[in-house]
Amino acid sequence: MQLLTTQTNQASCLQTTAFKGLQAGAWIHLEEVPSTFAHHEGLLLCQVSQWEWVMWIPEHGEHLLKIKI
Repeated sequence: MQLLTTQTNQASCLQTTAFKGLQAGAWIHLEEVPSTFAHHEGLLLCQVSQWEWVMWIPEHGEHLLKIKI
């Protein structure tokens, strides 16, 4: 599973069960970071679709995580 990020300012949170292994409050390692200063880990906030999560990345802010299989 590859984890990619795309910047977003807002998103609404929906409950889905696409990836039962992922859950809000979990820290995950990012293969790609959105900027040079961003950390390589992000905190999952909520799932917005089957393949997307809103996350917070230290030194960067809120991002939309897109899961690519």
